This record gives sequence, C-alpha cells and structure tokens, in this order.
Amino acid sequence: MMKRDPDALAELKNSLWVVPDCPICGKRHVHGAGGGAPDPREYLGHRVAHCLPRDKKIQADGYFLVEALPPAHEVGEGRAEDKRSTPKPRRCEILDTIQNYLSDEEGAGLD
Repeated sequence: MMKRDPDALAELKNSLWVVPDCPICGKRHVHGAGGGAPDPREYLGHRVAHCLPRDKKIQADGYFLVEALPPAHEVGEGRAEDKRSTPKPRRCEILDTIQNYLSDEEGAGLD
C-alpha cells in the first residue's frame, strides 16, 4: 500500500498560501495562490515541500495544501481573504433583486 503525503495547513495572506508549520521540517514555507486569481483555493492541493533534501530519500515527496480554518474571533470580521465569512444570498433574495432590476428598467422606458 502506497503512503499518502501529509496535509499541511495553509493560510491565505497577500495572494500567497503560507504554511506556518511544515509537516516535514516544522519550518514556515510560502506557496503561490494565483497572484490575485479570482479563486485562490484552486491553487490548493499537492505541492513539493521546499525543504526536501535532494541527496537522500525520505518518505514524503511533499504535502497537500489544505486551507486552515480562521481563528473563531476573525470569522465574520470582514476578512476579504475568507469567503466563508460572507453568507451567500438565498435564492428568493436573488430573484427579488432580478425582479427589482427588471422593474426599474421598465419604469425607465428601457423596454
């Protein structure tokens, strides 16, 4: 049975995924997050660890970047990096918004 590489908790900071505690060496590493991409979470997944020794074989080839949950006191405080702090609008709210938009266009003579 093949062993899976470990998970590394990563935090999104300034369009970078920061691994504060590497599961291989315990040090801090930084990985790209798309340089302002619309969804930096697309850049999570397997990465080669920056600390892998090139001269000897170790059991892991890297790790899987996994988004760390924000501290409880930061959730809902308007962190632009954390989409989970912004609730998605309910379907009826979206339909109401569309209905209002269409009503405004009709009232302005934009038929």
